[in-house]
Amino acid sequence: MRKLVLTNQRIVFLKDKEIDYEIPLKNIKEAVPDSVGFVGNPYLRLELKNGDAVSIVFTCVGVRILMGVFLASKQKKLTQEWIEAINNQLDKLACNKTEKLC
Repeated sequence: MRKLVLTNQRIVFLKDKEIDYEIPLKNIKEAVPDSVGFVGNPYLRLELKNGDAVSIVFTCVGVRILMGVFLASKQKKLTQEWIEAINNQLDKLACNKTEKLC
């Protein structure tokens, strides 16, 4: 499992407090919601400008994972919050690049 960090320039994946992988925001077209499986487990898909995609799944660990439906709704909310945060940073980056008022 990795921790996700969003900055104004990139998305960083940390493993054991070390950078394991990073994606510059300038390489991302947008973050979109998606789901998989019978119950529609939500995940975030980063659509990259080169046509590739990166999927990010937020999971709950420990005892709370046994709460099922309650956690599914929290997972969906968390996923949506990350999508909005990433797309907000992408919008800010585009505004700064074109130097227009947003």
